[in-house]
Amino acid sequence: MESPTPRSVVENSIQKERQDSASRLNQNCYRTFLSEANPPSSARSYHNSNIRKKSGCNKHASGRRAEQMAITISQRLYTFSGKCEPPHFVVSTVPSLRDRPNNIELTSDTEISSVQDSSSIKPKKFVLKARKPVVIPLSSAKSRSKAIFSSDTDINNMKALKSIEEKEEKEREILETQNQTNTQDIFNNSGPIPAIANSSVRRVRVVEPEKNSDTQMDDYDTLSEESDKFSNFYQKTSRYRSKLVSLSPTSTDPFNFINYLLSNPKSKEFVYMNPVKDSGKYGQATFNPYYLRIVDFGEVDKVGGYFTLSNMGVTHFDSRGHGEFTPLSQWLREYQLFHRLLKILFFSRYRIWKCFTWWRKSVLHGKIHSSRKSLTKQLFIAHPILRDALLAIRSKCAELLLTRKLVLLRIKEKTSYELSEFVQEQREWVEDVQCRILKKWEVEVRHIVEDAGIQCLKEKGFEVLNFEPQIEENDESMSISSVSKKSAPIQENVVSRKMTFTEQAARRSECRRLQRFVKLADYMIVNTLHMLAVESAQSLLSFVFRGCEDKDVVVDSQNGGQLIIDAMEDDIDSNVEIDSLLDSAYVAAISVLNQINETNSANGDMEMMGSIANGGIQVGGIVVGPEVGTSELVNCGFDGFPSILSKIAKRNIPKIELMEAVDEEGPSSNNAELEISEVSQIESLGSSERVKSKNQKEKEVLGKDEKKNLLVPLFKTELLLKQNSTNQPLYFLPSLSDLLQAFDIILKLFMSTIERFPLLTNTIDYLDPTKMANRVEASGDGAAVYSVVRGLEESEFGEGPSIGAIVIEGLYFREVCGRIRGVLVGMYTNCVIWMKSWENVREMWIENETFDYLKTLEINAGEIAVILVKNNQQTQYQSAVTSSGSSGSQEGVAAAVLLAYAIEKEKEQQNFSGEAEPEVKKDRSILQISSTIWNRSDGSFYSPLVEFFETSLSKFSMQKTIMHAIPVSSIVNNFLIDTLKLKNMLVPSPERCFRDVSKILPGLSRDKNELLLGEIQTWVRILNSPSQNVEGFVEYLGWLEKIKDTMNLVENFYDEITRLYNLMEAHKIVIQPTDLALYQTLGPSLRQIKEALDMATDTKEENISKFTSELDHSTSELMNEVSDIRNRAQDPMVLNPGAKSDLVISFLEELCNQLERIETLRVRYEMWAELFKSGGSVSGMQNKAEVETKAPPTAALKVGELEETKTEVELKRTLWTSLREWEIITESWRNMPFDSLNTEDINTQIATYLKIVYNLDKGLPPNDVVPNLKAMVDEYRQMYTTIVDLRNPALKARHWEKIQDAIGKGLVKDETFTLAKLIELRVFEFKEEIGNISSQAGSEAALEEMLGKVVKTWNDAEFIVINYRDNKDVFILGAIDDIQTMLEDSQVTIATIKSSRFIGPIRGEVEKWDKQLNLFSETLDAWMVCQRNWLYLESIFSAPDIQRQLPDEARMFSQVDRTWKDIMRKVYRNPNAMKSGTIPGLLETLQQNNVLLDQIQKCLEDYLESKRLLFPRFYFLSNEELLEILSQTRNPQAVQPHLSKCFDAIKSLEFSSSDTKNVDIVAMISPEGERVPFVKTIKARGNVEAWLGSVEEAMVGVLRRLLKSALSEYEEPKRCDWIREHVGQVVVTGNQVIWCRDITECLKVSDPPKALTAMKQKSNNKERKKRIAALVRGDLTKLQRAILGALITIDVHNRDIMTGLIEAKVKGLADFEWTKQMRYFWDMDSDSCHVKMSTSTFNYGYEYLGCSPRLVITPLTDRCYLTLTGAMQLNLGGSPVGPAGTGKTETVKDLAKALAKQCVVFNCSDGLDYKMMGKMFAGLAQSGAWCCFDEFNRIDIEVLSVIAQQLLSIKNAKDMKALKFMFEGREIRLIDTCCAFITMNPGYAGRTELP
Repeated sequence: MESPTPRSVVENSIQKERQDSASRLNQNCYRTFLSEANPPSSARSYHNSNIRKKSGCNKHASGRRAEQMAITISQRLYTFSGKCEPPHFVVSTVPSLRDRPNNIELTSDTEISSVQDSSSIKPKKFVLKARKPVVIPLSSAKSRSKAIFSSDTDINNMKALKSIEEKEEKEREILETQNQTNTQDIFNNSGPIPAIANSSVRRVRVVEPEKNSDTQMDDYDTLSEESDKFSNFYQKTSRYRSKLVSLSPTSTDPFNFINYLLSNPKSKEFVYMNPVKDSGKYGQATFNPYYLRIVDFGEVDKVGGYFTLSNMGVTHFDSRGHGEFTPLSQWLREYQLFHRLLKILFFSRYRIWKCFTWWRKSVLHGKIHSSRKSLTKQLFIAHPILRDALLAIRSKCAELLLTRKLVLLRIKEKTSYELSEFVQEQREWVEDVQCRILKKWEVEVRHIVEDAGIQCLKEKGFEVLNFEPQIEENDESMSISSVSKKSAPIQENVVSRKMTFTEQAARRSECRRLQRFVKLADYMIVNTLHMLAVESAQSLLSFVFRGCEDKDVVVDSQNGGQLIIDAMEDDIDSNVEIDSLLDSAYVAAISVLNQINETNSANGDMEMMGSIANGGIQVGGIVVGPEVGTSELVNCGFDGFPSILSKIAKRNIPKIELMEAVDEEGPSSNNAELEISEVSQIESLGSSERVKSKNQKEKEVLGKDEKKNLLVPLFKTELLLKQNSTNQPLYFLPSLSDLLQAFDIILKLFMSTIERFPLLTNTIDYLDPTKMANRVEASGDGAAVYSVVRGLEESEFGEGPSIGAIVIEGLYFREVCGRIRGVLVGMYTNCVIWMKSWENVREMWIENETFDYLKTLEINAGEIAVILVKNNQQTQYQSAVTSSGSSGSQEGVAAAVLLAYAIEKEKEQQNFSGEAEPEVKKDRSILQISSTIWNRSDGSFYSPLVEFFETSLSKFSMQKTIMHAIPVSSIVNNFLIDTLKLKNMLVPSPERCFRDVSKILPGLSRDKNELLLGEIQTWVRILNSPSQNVEGFVEYLGWLEKIKDTMNLVENFYDEITRLYNLMEAHKIVIQPTDLALYQTLGPSLRQIKEALDMATDTKEENISKFTSELDHSTSELMNEVSDIRNRAQDPMVLNPGAKSDLVISFLEELCNQLERIETLRVRYEMWAELFKSGGSVSGMQNKAEVETKAPPTAALKVGELEETKTEVELKRTLWTSLREWEIITESWRNMPFDSLNTEDINTQIATYLKIVYNLDKGLPPNDVVPNLKAMVDEYRQMYTTIVDLRNPALKARHWEKIQDAIGKGLVKDETFTLAKLIELRVFEFKEEIGNISSQAGSEAALEEMLGKVVKTWNDAEFIVINYRDNKDVFILGAIDDIQTMLEDSQVTIATIKSSRFIGPIRGEVEKWDKQLNLFSETLDAWMVCQRNWLYLESIFSAPDIQRQLPDEARMFSQVDRTWKDIMRKVYRNPNAMKSGTIPGLLETLQQNNVLLDQIQKCLEDYLESKRLLFPRFYFLSNEELLEILSQTRNPQAVQPHLSKCFDAIKSLEFSSSDTKNVDIVAMISPEGERVPFVKTIKARGNVEAWLGSVEEAMVGVLRRLLKSALSEYEEPKRCDWIREHVGQVVVTGNQVIWCRDITECLKVSDPPKALTAMKQKSNNKERKKRIAALVRGDLTKLQRAILGALITIDVHNRDIMTGLIEAKVKGLADFEWTKQMRYFWDMDSDSCHVKMSTSTFNYGYEYLGCSPRLVITPLTDRCYLTLTGAMQLNLGGSPVGPAGTGKTETVKDLAKALAKQCVVFNCSDGLDYKMMGKMFAGLAQSGAWCCFDEFNRIDIEVLSVIAQQLLSIKNAKDMKALKFMFEGREIRLIDTCCAFITMNPGYAGRTELP
């Protein structure tokens, strides 16, 4: 139970409710609000003293009863009374029910019966219970929603009433019993109480049922209707109302007090009540005697009467003090009967109906009489004079429209108009109507109006002067009026007397009345003109619509009749889109309308009619849509159009489902039925009309064909082809734009005609007092002058109605104008669709215009056909010029041209020379070259040339037929389309193409025929000529095989020629007689070649035998010649050293030539022999040249003898030629200047001749000539090395002096210094000495060259100097990799030179460069160290905050900075590397700077260490990152990028504003975007480490607070809302705490497995699953979905744990199956969350984790957790071991998340030293965080030993529970939650075994 509500809260709520009680009188549920404190002592003593006085006076029984009653009242009811006032009851002083002795809930057994049986009372039991206060967290969305109860569930007062007279004792027993039961229910129904329910930080508020804001009168009216709901509602809400009884506000409703009396039947309390004023609410009775409210005694209305209410009944006191008592039960019954009577319509409306009846009888009659009199006086039609005038005007109007049937349109029957002719005729007709008919009509109407006005004025006794209007010549609008006024002059006698003021006022009134009459006449004129314009437009639509159907009209109701188009060019740019025109009429219309230009409207109002403007046009559908056809619109006319609109409106009325209901205002059901019947009648009428119209349409369709035959189109148009356009489209002239503009002109003519018609208003002078006064004054006659002109209203003398606006705004006129355009667009669309049928003709014409017969022929038949055509054309031209020519010459020319073409192609493909030309003649026949026969993929042959001619001639013949069939004119709807010009333009196109193709066919066929005939005749001649020798027979066999292979081509050739001549005959193409005769000889020639071929085949074997014998004889003769040549080669002269070489060489060359001839004949004879053996087939021989140069693998002759002879002769010839050539070469070497000798050439020649000598010595028999040649070559081979040494370019003057000293002779290097001179001086005898000198010279030259390269390199080497950041005057060195590489190479080169023994000449120079390079190397190293440190410190000390915090170091850095900038400026001016790097004093300056920079860095490290000691999480940042933060201490936003390294899940901090100077931190934000506000705003002032520490404390505090609040607010039914309303970490952790609490409760019972099973079933019930499923599938944010994912992961693991506990049949809390799990508990003593696992206990770390996902927990994960937590309990770390990728590091990180600890993952490498690790351990120890060292075994073994010592010192400090300890020589603080873990991947390369 909740604790008692404090008295102040209750009194405040009561006071507030009493103030608002007037607006909340409708309280259907009785809620008693009683004070729990004692009443004032003064009131109690006052009552007690009165009671004592009465007790002393009367000692009888009634006195005792009164005393007892007073005591009871003093104990239970508190009444107050002022001076001279009777005691009265005050509801607010009633004590709380819980303080009363009988704290029993109200129970009723009866209910008031209905009106039908008021005597019988049917008891119905109900219970009134107070609702339990609902605890809702302030963060919940429901705390901002409305109260739980709505007005639909309020309790009705009458349902709580019961009879007081029945069974009071039995009721008391029932009440006591139910009190006990309900009290027990309150405890039983209470939900689970969280572990920290008594926390002081719990944020709750009590949600009460919502109060009804309606008036009490409404509830009284609906009281009886709520009778059935009360009992059920009471039973449902009784338990909650019992707790609200002390918190609900007080009420002035008497029924609240009645409920109280029923609950206390022995109470003697009473209250005063005043009647409430009558309600003026419509529909309610204005008299209700039961509308009362409780008041204090001082507010009693003693004048109007008041009431008292007690347990006995109700007493009514009138103004005289007389009272009337009614028992309570009877009063309640009368109350109910009264309100049931009010449900009857007669009683509820009695007063209203009575007043209405009186008003109708008394007032209505007078009003009607007054209105009748006023209308009789004012109505024009009731005046006899004006009535006649109005009827006459109406007659004239009807005569104009009905009798004459005048329209502003004239169209001749059976006439087709040109557009300009049509517009001109309509213009002339409109002008004629305006000048002739309308002028006359206007004069007549004006005369009628003027006469009527004069008669009216005379009737009133007024005189009218005769005025002649002044008309200006240029005023066209007054022309008609002038005519009328002159035709009807006013003749009156002027009475010269002055009117009195009264007469003037009466005259003005009458003039004012007559002006209104004139305006009425104007409206009749306007109506007539309106109908004239409408009927003219209707007639125009009917004429335009002729020949069309409703489907032809374009109507666009979706865009309000506005068809949007784009203003483009006047033509249809693209003809490709015409295919899409057939898809839809609207699409066609839009495509065609692309040609419309913007036009300026002559009248602004015409834009409303739909004129073309801005690419849009109205095409109908403005008022009605396509459901109303154009034919129906034309037939209905202006008068029938409203009926159409009415039908559409009724058709669009939504059907309403009627249900029986009683309306307070009257019998509306009858009206509804009447309305429905009317609608049904209208619908039936519409359906009958539709049936009639359908029958009428069917009759019209029968004669439609006949009408079409008789229809003469209204408009003419031409179909043309636009040749100057890109796409050359078809188009109509006039275009749609011209049509629409023309009809706009016609409609504007209609409008201008009626607008120019003058109205009568303000044109009758005698009705205008101003004109009358001015005219009389000007004439000097003052008899009838108006003395005063005033009071003339603008409505009477203003402008008349605007006819233009009336017409244009008319719905029918607007729709007709739109339909006219729709008909035009639709007809034009049909024309375009009709034009589509001629689209193929247009495409033919376009294709023919680009037709080039030569290009097409080349594409289809190839280049050969084009060559033949061009050759034929050239021949014909030459023949025409010379007037001579023959077929024979043409044949030769064609063959020569084709042969030249073939040779050119062969050259291009194979790059052959001119020798290929005869080969082409022999190898490829002219038929193969000129062939246009191609192979198909299936192996068959076809002629593309014939197909080209067949296709082209057929196509162009068909096109001629189609184009000649084009009609001259066509009719489409109401258009007569002229196509004569189009036909005349299209027909010549196919005729030209046919002519071009037929022109080249005869010549091409003749050339083909001549080529084939010439080849056949040549072959016949060859086959009929006999062979005389073997060579001729071999050639004969080749021709025979070639002719056989070509016969298939000949057959195809003949077939092609035949088809060409047949094609010419079919298309009647003229053929020359000579060509025809030549073609007729082709067939016999083909038969002749076949006969000759058969004969040659038959005699081939006989001829082969004959010529084989001749071939054998020739072969034997050839072998005899070989033997003779070999004998001649053995002449002794050949190997005689004394023989003359020229004579021997010429003899041997002659023998070689003879042998070559014999070899050629041998190859030829062997080829012929193989040919004869193969039966005369030469198919294997592809190229005759190859056959002549290469012998076949088998030879018929004795090849060995011939080859031996050839080899012997060739060797002897080589011997003698070598001797002669060697002498020539050596002679040139000896005589040329020695410096010009090419040693490489000498070496090559010596090697070549040595090889020749070797071959000769091996191949020839022993002789004296070969040794002689060998001796000559050896001589020069021995001198070659000395020649090379002397030609060494490294030899200098000193070396030549040494050579002269060695040989002992002088050498002069002039023109006589030759090889012969050296041989003469016997220089080559000193070969060794010269070689040594040359070698030394080469080595010295190599060293000089190396040194020269070094010098050149450094002369060109320059530093890359770049600007530092954006500073123009500060520079740094760029990349120096090239400089360092050059330096290393140069130092190696110099060292190499120094180590050589030939350094002597250049020793000084080498030593100089060695010193410079060493100096440059040292300087460069110091330079780069200085630059690196300067760059690192420059950005640090440029920050004012750092300068302020480190002033000494800033001064030192300033000194270094000046020196550095001076050095770099010099280098920028002279960037040469060697010169800049060897400046004197530069090295010392840089070394001094480096010393200063080292000192600065050491001080900086100490400074950073001091910051890290204050905020240990800074240890996890690098120096650069920490310095970036410290350098911007005045900008708190600078720390944002580095927060993720200091905190696990704080990505950024939210400041109260985006201003960088803002210092108020209000929330932290996770990487996932979750925002957690801090409890208090944190000020980011002062040092950054200070306020970051405050952020850390705030993080821990807010998470603890949120977790605590979430635990207190958790309710299982509202778990989904609970999840959505809290942050992710709190949800997961709070869920674990609640789950562990529930498991613990289950394990405490006697049967834990059964309790666990019940809990599992409860958690797995369908409702909970449905809620979770609905939550998952619902509209969640990304953040909420992440929270839900982590929660489900944990819940699944919890489910597995629960299953394991059930299966293990745990027996209690100490069971290991439960203790080994990670358990979360909220400790009440420490007011914090604890985590337990086995025997280990940890404080929850409250490190913010955001909404990060959780690891799926497996049994292996549980074992890892158990091991690691056990190790941490012993102050040790953990080392998960396993292969890579198995989740070692992730397991450690997830354990840190489970305990809410910061976990830093550190990737180890072999570059770590003990100092870096010491910093990390110091950070862990001081911050209490965890660190997981990944791949720990990559650290060097030496560093691992120091790390072990560092870890040991931390463990010892934790064992001693020290707050501070010594670490690495300094004392630091210790937070014992710190821990280190390591993970390793064993077995990898580079890993170290742990010591």
